[in-house]
Amino acid sequence: MTFGVRKSIYFGGCLLSSAVSSRMIEPRAVLLSLIDFIRLRYGAF
Repeated sequence: MTFGVRKSIYFGGCLLSSAVSSRMIEPRAVLLSLIDFIRLRYGAF
């Protein structure tokens, strides 16, 4: 349970940093990372 929370917080931070530097990253890559984050979040719980 704690591991899942840490994992979701870690991926949330990665999403935040990628959103900040979204100008250098393609929108498609950001969208794919968001989809992967949702999959991993629901997979953890």
